[in-house]
Amino acid sequence: MNQYNRSNFHKNTFCVFKHLTLEEAAEIEFVHKSKSGSEYFFTNEGVYRKSNHWGRVANCRWKLVSSSQEKINNHLPQIGYANWNEFFNNEESKPLYFIYQDAANNFDFYHKEHAFFEDEFALRNASKCSKIMKELKMVQQTDDWSKYLEITDLETTRNWLIQELLTSNTNLASLKRKLLHK
Repeated sequence: MNQYNRSNFHKNTFCVFKHLTLEEAAEIEFVHKSKSGSEYFFTNEGVYRKSNHWGRVANCRWKLVSSSQEKINNHLPQIGYANWNEFFNNEESKPLYFIYQDAANNFDFYHKEHAFFEDEFALRNASKCSKIMKELKMVQQTDDWSKYLEITDLETTRNWLIQELLTSNTNLASLKRKLLHK
């Protein structure tokens, strides 16, 4: 079990912060300001962060997710909250991450310690997750990947490719070669 707190949460961690609206965070008085301008308020249970930069933060990966379908404007300061037990060790080169497809068919990657990790997900390092996510978006949003393939049912093939990319450590080029030899 990890033991992150206000003195070590910013050292090589991965975390998914829950987005708060300005109304939800109106009572928060931020007590610490980092060199990069991010502001923090600490509780016994976790941390609030107000910042205009999320994602790759120094040696950490901190995501900000909204429970609504509205897009978060990363150019404006946004407020997020995370419990201490939602911080995980971030070792970029180790296969600690999996890609998840949400109900709206968006892709993102998470740490294997997340509650919804299942054995069927392929574990990868952070950079491989980023590469596979680009391939997933291309398969999902375009038909370019299907050039030179003899496909009778494009949607069935698209769904098969997405599932293979999510659950195996095979890249799109290898999967396309597999389709060519069927």
